[in-house]
Amino acid sequence: MQRLITTLDREIVALESLVQITQKEQQHLLAFEPQGLDLVLGEKHLLLREQDRLRIDRETLVVSMSRSNESGTLAGLIAAVDPVVAAPLTARRNRLLALLGALTELNRASETHARRQLHWARACKRSVEAASPNGTDGYGPNGKPNSTHGSGLMLNASV
Repeated sequence: MQRLITTLDREIVALESLVQITQKEQQHLLAFEPQGLDLVLGEKHLLLREQDRLRIDRETLVVSMSRSNESGTLAGLIAAVDPVVAAPLTARRNRLLALLGALTELNRASETHARRQLHWARACKRSVEAASPNGTDGYGPNGKPNSTHGSGLMLNASV
């Protein structure tokens, strides 16, 4: 039982870290900071791999501890054991559920922010393309407006 509790505690720590990194991800999305977002996503990927490994460990332990008539889930194990033994498992299960709920909400908000940024970037691209009659973007390799740009108009894409 102690091994399961230790695994649950480690899974909680991993999920808490995921919540923190997802909050940072959201900050970078809101601030239009692609470099910061890229770093955070790399960290998030590593945390997700660790959390997935811990989840598999937990599931394996729960199944090995379950009797044949139990569901093989943590909730099923909690229901089948003595209430004194169940109490610490229930507390950890509730914490895991709360963290998973928080992550779900953060990911939904991040998805909304990412979609808005993508929409904005595509709108800017269409504006540049519409202002460039020759199919060029109106800018030379050094980032300065082309002198041969037809109307001489420049896009003001300040944020």
